[in-house]
Amino acid sequence: MTRDLSDLIHAATAERERALGDAPLDAVVARARRAVRGRRARRHSFEAVAAVAVAAALGAGGWWGAHQTTPAPADTPTPHVTTPPPSPATSPAPTTTPTPDPDAGPVVRQAATDDTTVLRRLQRSRTGEVWVDPVPAPDAPALLTTGEGGEVPVPVRVGTRGDATIYAVYQEVFYWDAEVVGLFEVDAAGTRYIACPSPRTEDPCVEPPLAGWFTLAPGVVVDRDTFYDTLGVPAEVDLGGGFVVGTTATTQRLRALDGHTETTVLGDAWILVDDQEQHETVVLAGYGRAGLVEVRATPTLPDLTPTFLAWRFPFGTTLRLATPDVPGSDVNAFVWDDGVDRSLPPEQSWEGRAEAVAPGSPTCSPNMFSVDTALDPADWRAAGRTAEGRRVWVPVEGGNDRSRSVRAWHEEQSWTVDLEVDGGTRTGADVYATTGFGTDAAFLAAHALYATERPGGGWYLGMIPTAGSVVFECA
Repeated sequence: MTRDLSDLIHAATAERERALGDAPLDAVVARARRAVRGRRARRHSFEAVAAVAVAAALGAGGWWGAHQTTPAPADTPTPHVTTPPPSPATSPAPTTTPTPDPDAGPVVRQAATDDTTVLRRLQRSRTGEVWVDPVPAPDAPALLTTGEGGEVPVPVRVGTRGDATIYAVYQEVFYWDAEVVGLFEVDAAGTRYIACPSPRTEDPCVEPPLAGWFTLAPGVVVDRDTFYDTLGVPAEVDLGGGFVVGTTATTQRLRALDGHTETTVLGDAWILVDDQEQHETVVLAGYGRAGLVEVRATPTLPDLTPTFLAWRFPFGTTLRLATPDVPGSDVNAFVWDDGVDRSLPPEQSWEGRAEAVAPGSPTCSPNMFSVDTALDPADWRAAGRTAEGRRVWVPVEGGNDRSRSVRAWHEEQSWTVDLEVDGGTRTGADVYATTGFGTDAAFLAAHALYATERPGGGWYLGMIPTAGSVVFECA
């Protein structure tokens, strides 16, 4: 997913160069690029915006979605419906200084903090920051510089601390990936780059140069002392009904990614910078402006909304949760009632885990589940359990309308580069058949589509990753 598109195209065409005779490789690459660009535009159209634009969402509170739940189905099988514990707050934090924590103690970073303390400090920060909805700030003082001909992204104003204004700089790095290059404070004393914004000592400081090529503008000093309590992340959040969401695997994995510690501390900003997509954020548990959320994309199939779970930081960035932290997302950990081991082999999984993908969502997307708002329990049967012991449902024998429409959608979306055919690409059934799911029967036998209870009511639909659309760009 992070490979450059040009590398992918060259890898796919290199073996064909000799067979193409005197055709220049540049022409071949250009032809493939045109096909890729057209298919990419088509994928964008499936997730096209149907509501408020991201630019508008950066306005007054638009990016903070209202708390929503989906009613549980009324007929059998009847899931155990629970309501998440009351959130201390699910609306944006006030723009006044937070009430100090009476049990604050010394205002220092800590290596280990219990979740009760972390959650309390999200709402009663000791460090005095007040976050606001991100607002582009082209008039901000110079924060970064880059090499000759390079362009520095426009900063956004995200908050205050005392007399200082807090700015963030976001940089888009891939289709669904934008890192926070850094946070800065500006006041009468000057401009400071906040190198160590996390309240956790285990989170490394991020030293310049930033994001590989940015350096600090002249006069900007490095501040390693300032940090923010409201950037704390709890180890887990219990949403009730046995649905306990963790964050430990997510943060540990990101800390291990050399050169990407900005993401570890500050989340991903792609929702805020990508003006081609629109998303809704549904709060599952809110703590001031931070909290556990579902990030939902525009549906591509009726009543089926692609989503993933994330921890949202108080200035709008999200930390997408990894498979080990999300119940029901590791299909290799399922135990099936019929005793069949359907685990995917190592080459089709990651560290032994096989992460669910969202049915009816582009293969390259970050979505993990789809929220099904029209699931009919009569069309599903109990078939297994997740690693956490929660029930897994699959389509009834012979399938149902949902299983047929999902498989057909992924089949139709499949495509690959083939320079021997007109247009340079092959699409549809013959491409998707290479997954082994060219028929409804094969799709059902593998339990490729499954349902689990959504916290607070309703259903998540997941799909095994090998049943997703074949897409050349995601090779």
